[in-house]
Amino acid sequence: DKRQEVHPLKLVSSTLTECGNQRIYSRSVSWNSGGSYLAMASSDRMTRLWSVHDGGSMSTREILVVSGHNGTVDRARFHPTQDFLLATSASDASVRLWDVRGATQKAVGKIEMAASSPARDISWSPKPGILVVTDLGGSVHVVDTRKLSSNQAWSIPSSASVNASAAKTSKVSTGFGGNTATPLLKSFSLRPSLVDACIFSPSSHHLVAATSSDGYGELTVFNWEDPNPLQEENHDPNGNVNKKYIYPAHTGPIYTLAFSPDGNRLATGGGDALVGLWDVNSMVCTSTITRCSRFIRSISFSHDSQLIATSTEEDGLDIAMAETGELVGKVSLGGGTRNRGGGGPAGADEISFHPKSHLLACSRCDSVVNAPLTIVKLRVERQ
Repeated sequence: DKRQEVHPLKLVSSTLTECGNQRIYSRSVSWNSGGSYLAMASSDRMTRLWSVHDGGSMSTREILVVSGHNGTVDRARFHPTQDFLLATSASDASVRLWDVRGATQKAVGKIEMAASSPARDISWSPKPGILVVTDLGGSVHVVDTRKLSSNQAWSIPSSASVNASAAKTSKVSTGFGGNTATPLLKSFSLRPSLVDACIFSPSSHHLVAATSSDGYGELTVFNWEDPNPLQEENHDPNGNVNKKYIYPAHTGPIYTLAFSPDGNRLATGGGDALVGLWDVNSMVCTSTITRCSRFIRSISFSHDSQLIATSTEEDGLDIAMAETGELVGKVSLGGGTRNRGGGGPAGADEISFHPKSHLLACSRCDSVVNAPLTIVKLRVERQ
């Protein structure tokens, strides 16, 4: 193992800054690649952009409100390298693309989902313009957003249509109708499994889906660029298939997953209140974080790949060493009750580390006691 020895860290201090109007809540946050903008998906159908500066004391300012959705915005995702490209998905069964350099309310691209299978999650590829959309019907769709138009919405086929088309080619459909000009590069049906999220591998060649079957969480990994039909591993003795590798991971569904920036680690968080830390080269879970007592809502790696933060329905955040899961420290996010009407302690629905520092953005979907966005400044040092 040529990796450098990592010395344990400890949390010295944490400073919280609350942002936003308490009359709204948020389920998603995302930093742009340069760290100059923070997007917050809001319950009032808007996506708010914040400018965050840490010059000794924290300075935050809302600089842009992006509107256009007709329902609660559930996901906001900046592209990992294209600084101004933002994707959002909402309860109105649409996915929209925005160029945040212009104070415009007009999307540069729009995807209409079937009402029966709206978007559950969205995630960017490291490659320019490539987005994967996970729908509620158990299908994932790879879209070239560069082919989208600001003047006309494009529709993703329903999961039922994907299933019917994929049945002819073992669960993969390419460019429906043979139209190479379509933004849809491929659709994959992973039924009968349920799919909670799907992300690209660091190389961008593979998709890693958080699937569940009979209540157990699995990682389903396959090469989305392979033209061959998608099959179970070793299903076809002739080998003329795109092999789908399935790794048992949790005793409950996997709700969140993320790769470390250096590409060496994959983290998974499940309904069993565990966080699994996987070695990517061997796809073996080498460490497990067991300190949480409620299901894992979100996980995020720090920019230097040394820390991993975990959020649950419990109050606060678990900060750990990304390689071993060893505790670095706990951060309390304060009181309040979830769901604007009572029940359970306050937590964070989604968390995201700043791409260049130990700032952690937390979206809040709890009571009016808390603002919809909390930014945590962490100070850590070697033990």
